[in-house]
Amino acid sequence: MDQPKFSIGPYELFSSIIAGVPLLLTVALIYQPISGVRDLIPAIKDASSFPVGAALILTTYILGGLSSFATWQYFLLLCRVFKMDYSHLGNRVLRKMAKIKPDMDGLSVESLEFEERLSVLLLKKVGMIESLNHLDAQLTPYLRLHAPPSALVAESYMALHIMYRGLSFGFLTLALALMANPFRTPSVSFEQIMLPLISLVLCLAAFRRAVSFRRWRYREILLVFYHLAIQQAK
Repeated sequence: MDQPKFSIGPYELFSSIIAGVPLLLTVALIYQPISGVRDLIPAIKDASSFPVGAALILTTYILGGLSSFATWQYFLLLCRVFKMDYSHLGNRVLRKMAKIKPDMDGLSVESLEFEERLSVLLLKKVGMIESLNHLDAQLTPYLRLHAPPSALVAESYMALHIMYRGLSFGFLTLALALMANPFRTPSVSFEQIMLPLISLVLCLAAFRRAVSFRRWRYREILLVFYHLAIQQAK
């Protein structure tokens, strides 16, 4: 039976395209200021042809892909600002591992609490883990080998995290462009005042979703690993 491919593939494609849309709108707004959403209607009509539409999709994909490193640094910054832990159990398990390792020889797994038990199983199966990136790199191949469906679920969570992370960053840049927009038009309308606020709300909402999907990814790989390790130990 053929093993499924573990490349993100279509998930990565669509997440980059969607994440690039606000960035494309930001570029368009910098190039041509608008007095309201109605000014976008002619541009949408012009983009209805296949060649222009294909070019726009390719552009959004490139923008979404190239901004990936910037969006990751942006995501980490917001997590520090809002004091949000995106790792679910990850950081707690890493701290437990550092404490348990010196005294692991005399430990009985059955007598430990869940987090300590998970830490011991990780030490026995994959060795000492020092960072979340190392945790991800060690557990993902393990799940691909022993639990392919769960590995695919974890990859889909990662792609959705990347998409919402990019959307949050894109809506923030769009909000900044919209704030400067009224100074470049002859008159100021209520709509021009509200659009930056709406973009900021969407930015924060997308950020919260990005945090959720990142947590769900760590939850998936840690809990599936735990159940697999327990079954193998019996």
